[in-house]
Amino acid sequence: MNIISFDRLQKARQQKALRDEQAFIEACERELESRPQDMAELIERAKARARDRERGQ
Repeated sequence: MNIISFDRLQKARQQKALRDEQAFIEACERELESRPQDMAELIERAKARARDRERGQ
């Protein structure tokens, strides 16, 4: 019988979640690189949100 400690199981799950998240981020980056106009729009939105946050403080 193969017994895996709870800590090892939890660590394995966390590592898988990180790998899944990294794969998702890489897929998003590839998608944006294929559409530079969308990247520019996202950058402008992020700048606008940052300005709005600064004004709100």
